[in-house]
Amino acid sequence: MFIEAIIGGIILGRLRSGNISALENIKFKGWKFLIALLLIDLGLRFYIVKSSSSLGLALFNYYPMFSIIFYLLTIVILDLNKNLKYLRIIQSGYVLNLLPMLTNGGKMPVLESALKSIGKFAEIELLKNNALLTHKLVDDTTKFRLLADNIPFPYFIPKVISIGDIILSIGLMLFISHYMTIGRKVSHKR
Repeated sequence: MFIEAIIGGIILGRLRSGNISALENIKFKGWKFLIALLLIDLGLRFYIVKSSSSLGLALFNYYPMFSIIFYLLTIVILDLNKNLKYLRIIQSGYVLNLLPMLTNGGKMPVLESALKSIGKFAEIELLKNNALLTHKLVDDTTKFRLLADNIPFPYFIPKVISIGDIILSIGLMLFISHYMTIGRKVSHKR
């Protein structure tokens, strides 16, 4: 959903006569730390998925805790930049995604029927075997079920998304579009 939001934000920014190079002028505090978090997260995921060692298994078991820490640190970094327009919307999406993760063992619950509706049968089997790092199936014990991944999104790359994902993506589109148009030259016809 985030790739689609970034592309949508760039398209919206261009439609509003914005320039992608204007994004370089954003004064975003902690951006290097945020990039480092992303790279560490991706590195961990890659290692865990590719590794069959005891370290890989241990990291698999502790990954939900790491994921929550990454989410919390991202929310803090977004809070440091609360003066930037639309970041509060993005932050709200992160918080809405964090709630079901915090209360369901560090993994985002996902609705099985939503996965079936987009043909993700292999993913359902992996979830039934607790073989995915980031998600678990919704069951009778799931808390914050409304905030879980329960909305089928069959476009581009089919996936199941949450209300938090939608809010975060809208905020990201508006953020990119807005900052692409800062400082643009507007021609006035007389």
